[in-house]
Amino acid sequence: MTFTGQLGHTYSFSVTATNLAGQTSPVASSTVVVPSGIRPAKGHYSAGWHVRRVKAAWQGKSIASSVKGATFTLRYRGGALAVIGERTAGGGVARVTLDRRTRTIRLHASRRLTRQVVYRALAASAAAATHRLTITVVRGTVALEGFAISARRS
Repeated sequence: MTFTGQLGHTYSFSVTATNLAGQTSPVASSTVVVPSGIRPAKGHYSAGWHVRRVKAAWQGKSIASSVKGATFTLRYRGGALAVIGERTAGGGVARVTLDRRTRTIRLHASRRLTRQVVYRALAASAAAATHRLTITVVRGTVALEGFAISARRS
């Protein structure tokens, strides 16, 4: 079975198996989050970001900045958050703030690694609340590919 979901949406699946004798298995459940692309709803990039094609990146492109102080902001409703980006030899440092909690992430690697979860967090408050994410370039190149928000409500 193949499934193609819409960007930025969360899907829940439940599956049971039935054998020829009519016996069924217990229900197996899973949740799948399809990441947004580089331009999620209600996201805003300051000046200094540029889109580039990257063959192995999520959806084949990333948005990058080497401008110190360049920001990306996003307001969203949802639960867990994952930021997908690149780690490269020229990878820089970014400051990530979610609901007033700040963390520094380092994006350096000896070789290009695409489709990497570079930041992951559960929102500090309930999933129904509105959350604010800010990513600020501290130094070097910061390249983002997408955002995965579980149970997102726009």
